[in-house]
Amino acid sequence: MKKIAILLLSVALASCESWLDVKVTDRMLAEDIYKLERETNKALNGLYLQLTANSLYARNLSCGMLDVLGQRWYVPAEHTFRELQTYQYEESAAKGTLQTTWSAAYKTIANCNEFLDQIDNNKEHFTQAHYLQYRGEALAIRTLLHFDMLRLFGPVYGPTTQDEEAVPYYDQVERSPAEFKTAAMLARILLNDAASAIEYLQEDPFLSGNPKNPNTVNFFTDYRHLRMNVYAAWVLKARIHQYLGTPLNIQEAYRITSSLINGRNPADATKTCNFPTIIRFVNHNNGSDVAERIYNAEIIFGIHNLKREDLQKAVFSTDLEDKNILGAGLQYVDDMYDNTADIRRGMWSLTADRNFYPFLRFTGGISTNFTNQLQCVIRLGEVYLIAAETAPDADSRREYLEDLRLSRALGVDNTAGYSDSQLEQLIEDEYIREFYGEGQYFYYAKRHNLAAIKTQTGSLVAPKYVLPIPESEIDLR
Repeated sequence: MKKIAILLLSVALASCESWLDVKVTDRMLAEDIYKLERETNKALNGLYLQLTANSLYARNLSCGMLDVLGQRWYVPAEHTFRELQTYQYEESAAKGTLQTTWSAAYKTIANCNEFLDQIDNNKEHFTQAHYLQYRGEALAIRTLLHFDMLRLFGPVYGPTTQDEEAVPYYDQVERSPAEFKTAAMLARILLNDAASAIEYLQEDPFLSGNPKNPNTVNFFTDYRHLRMNVYAAWVLKARIHQYLGTPLNIQEAYRITSSLINGRNPADATKTCNFPTIIRFVNHNNGSDVAERIYNAEIIFGIHNLKREDLQKAVFSTDLEDKNILGAGLQYVDDMYDNTADIRRGMWSLTADRNFYPFLRFTGGISTNFTNQLQCVIRLGEVYLIAAETAPDADSRREYLEDLRLSRALGVDNTAGYSDSQLEQLIEDEYIREFYGEGQYFYYAKRHNLAAIKTQTGSLVAPKYVLPIPESEIDLR
């Protein structure tokens, strides 16, 4: 092994450094870092901190680029994201955003592979339980990133496109570009990776408790919703099955999500799991639950973004000039949340002093449980919507939709009288309502190859779903 001196990522962590610590006091050899669990912990934390970059899940893969592509925002003509909103991918600002997202994702994938390689070479320095947890989490992060690159830069998936080249796949430390995989091949590889991550995480502390708000601080057991835990890996696997879309894959996506909802272990239906007791919908009658806006109780996996307040100020603050702020059209929001009882209306400042409503989801929360710095990547509502969309019959579809909508204060029997086609439309409507600031609607629209998406002005636009591979990647080949 080359004796390369490295310094682990160092950030000012303030009150959170007790659990998300990545600081090293002096320079260490790479081979020495992984001989100590406390330093290996910091290396794993470094991977999670990379996910919080604006180029990944803090902005581009959530409230920024993805929601812009999904026409979720009123984007002023002078705004940096204007070219993306109009699908002008060849223009400089759009190309720059795509490039930074691609580069950040594949850099983090490379770092996951380095981490996996190092822990394999140093297994004797870890307890077996900790080694399995390290490996499961890093593999799950790598799978999450690969899948999102496939969903963005790959084709609109289907029988006629599944054998098209999509994106490269890296499963080991590489010094040269990896070959592009077809969409079908890569999706099936990622299914296997998700299954492996689940296997490594069979002793995940999430399975035996709810350490979202711990009384003590323990790296391996606490804040599991801020880690790619076993339940997050299961939902990721369900996402991939739904993407593949064959009857067998649809059945499997339904089996996984319905098992979780009903408290059955997806790995063994004869066993129970604690998913429904540790991941719950917020209580719409509880003011503090609703005021949080991020709905911490529902988060299966989220990032701890130490700069969330900066994100709010730079992108959504009412102190910004109109040309720099992202908001949603007045009529668009009123039509979207047509029932005034819907608690999700609380994500907006519903004062019409401009031609759009300001977004408030990244305000609120408290520092003691980090909800003031939390952003969601996988939440409970998606589990219910996958179950509803893949359910084998209308009654089951109606049940899952009703449960989700009931949690939003929409009342009992809120899907009564809906026909099958209306239930299908309601699933799309709930994707629009549920995931504001989280980017999921663009993935839904692309998966269904929707011919048009409603804009903030009420007009329809034909999206360009396949993002171009960055030129820097093409130049490597």
